[in-house]
Amino acid sequence: MNRFFPYILLVLLFGCDNTDEQRDEPASKQETEIRMPVILGNAQYVGKDKCAGCHQQETDQFTGSHHDLAMQHANSKTVLGNFNNVEFYANDVKTIFFKKNDIYFVTTDGAEGKLEDFEVKYTFGVTPLQQYLIEFPDGRLQALLSSRQYRRQKVQERMTERDLACA
Repeated sequence: MNRFFPYILLVLLFGCDNTDEQRDEPASKQETEIRMPVILGNAQYVGKDKCAGCHQQETDQFTGSHHDLAMQHANSKTVLGNFNNVEFYANDVKTIFFKKNDIYFVTTDGAEGKLEDFEVKYTFGVTPLQQYLIEFPDGRLQALLSSRQYRRQKVQERMTERDLACA
């Protein structure tokens, strides 16, 4: 009986082993699984003030930079262009920049090719070029071509005046 004991022990030890079934699988499932982050609720922008608590130096460097001021709600502090009923013509299209009750508007060609009034919702950029974004009923934001051309023309006029003054 003693002579069969090692064989019986080997059968008991390895005969009950189920590692053969797992050998076809990776050594560890965790090595091949992609762990997804747990998301609690909908992701939302929390604002730069929330981040500043841990990132004060970065916030100080960012505040007031062109990146910080890149897209802002249109108001008297953010709009740099002249909206005092200024008319601008480009590609046979008349565009008028004006204010009504402290709200900024642009009158220009609409979808039907007729002049329409569009509220300027946002400014985009600071210097040397500022564009004005219009929000359409479907939520789409559009920078009007005439706004860009108007600002470029003004920038060019200032450069020309400066250059002439230096001559």
